[in-house]
Parts: sequence; structure tokens; C-alpha cells
Amino acid sequence: MRQSLLTNRFRLLRILLAAAVMSTVFAATGGIAGAQSTAQTWEVQVGGGVEPKPPVSFEPMAYGPDPLTIHVGDKVVWAPVLGHTVTFLGSKPAPALILPGSAPGELMAGPGFASIGVTLGAGGLSASYDGTNQLSSGDLSQVPNATPVMTITFTKAGTYAYLCLFHQGMRGTVEVRDASAALPETPAQAKTRGQVTLGAITSMAQALPSMIKPLTAGTIHTAWPAWATASARACSASSTATRPSSAATRWCGPSPTRSSCTPSPSPPAVRRPR
Repeated sequence: MRQSLLTNRFRLLRILLAAAVMSTVFAATGGIAGAQSTAQTWEVQVGGGVEPKPPVSFEPMAYGPDPLTIHVGDKVVWAPVLGHTVTFLGSKPAPALILPGSAPGELMAGPGFASIGVTLGAGGLSASYDGTNQLSSGDLSQVPNATPVMTITFTKAGTYAYLCLFHQGMRGTVEVRDASAALPETPAQAKTRGQVTLGAITSMAQALPSMIKPLTAGTIHTAWPAWATASARACSASSTATRPSSAATRWCGPSPTRSSCTPSPSPPAVRRPR
């Protein structure tokens, strides 16, 4: 019951925050966007917008803006894709992150760490999407010299959900409308809304340092809220066994679907396939 009330409180908080942000953005930038004759490019910030740095770094486990409404033929650019994935499952199950290794008790990285259905170029990853195929950025931090950007062109009207494979509850939605349909905002308004929302989540976390308590279970160091009404949970970004001098802790921002946080997808026993 307590968890249900907390989840409902997070959902209401996010709805009210989004409504306030939309009102502010529209007032400052001119209101509702109409139908467009040419394709547009939209920007979505992934997490805090930078890679977390040791010893402790707080970032929202969210995409911003979310949700996003665009036209058929428009492009959406996610950046920076660092420490997270941008994954559209289509009609397929989520790719596994961890698989059994060749030796007893050994684990290895699964297909969830790899890019799926996208092309890697000088500007990052790119693909077209109609809702049927599966697309995923994978772990771009493991790709040498890769630009941490993912660009998707949406070719069919519909509502498409996506998620981060590494962080439970980190999700987003893109609604694609026909080219003749009106949109609720322009790309500039949407970008501002996303930045304001993610900034507000981060500020909420940074304003509550007393709510964080470090816990250690074996070789995994994790920080959790001291009280369940904290606006988010914190999850470990690395293992002290593999990186004892650079362990970082990430703050998971409130999400209507969040029930827990997950540790880094690179535990000490994981062996990456060659």
C-alpha cells in the first residue's frame, strides 16, 4: 500500500510539473505549432546530458522532453547516449544484458550491450523506424571513437515507446502524427521543456542530500533514499570491485513506472565477448 501511494504521488508530481513547464514554454515562445510542410528535427536529452563523473554525480534517469509529438518524416536526435540506451523494442522482447559464460559460474555481456538495427557513421547512429523492427543504441561507451548520438527518422504514424535497458523505469514515448496534423509545440519549445523538466528533477535530488544513505552488498556499493518519500532512488553506476577509485552514484529521477533501480550492467564477474 505504501509503495502504491508513493507511485501515485510520483505520477501526480510528474503530471503537474509537465503542465507547469508546458505553460511556461508556450507563454515564452508563442504557443501551439501548426502543420509543417517540411520535415523537422527534434532534440531529446538523455539523462543529465553529461557522463557522470566520480566520486558522486546526480543525474535524472529520464529523457527530456517526454512525451514528444512529431510528424511523419521528422527526425529525433537523442544525445548524449552515454551510460544509457535508447531502445525501441517493436514487437520483440528486450535483448538480454547478461548471458552465461563458457566456464561454470562465468557471465558474459549479452546482445543488449550491442547496437541493433542502426547504422554507425561519423555523426553517430541512425535508422528509420515504422514500429515493426527493433532498434537500440546499445552501449556506445564501448565503441571506440563513436559519437554518442542516435538519430531516428519516423516513417509511419503511431505512438512508439522506448526505454533504457540499463535502468528500470527510464522510458519515453514518441507520438508520430500525419504531416497535415497540428502539433502541440515546435522543436525549440520541446527542447526547452525537456531541459526545464530534467533540470528540475536534478535540483530536487541535489536539494535532498540528507535523504541518501550508502549501502554495501558484497562488492556493489549503492546509495538509497533514507525515506521512501524522496523524489527518486539512487543506483550505482559502477562496481567498487572493478573501479574502486572511480565509483560514481547516479540519482534516478521520479518516473510513474519506476519501482526500483538497477546497478551497473558491468558487474565484476562479467566478461565481454571478443
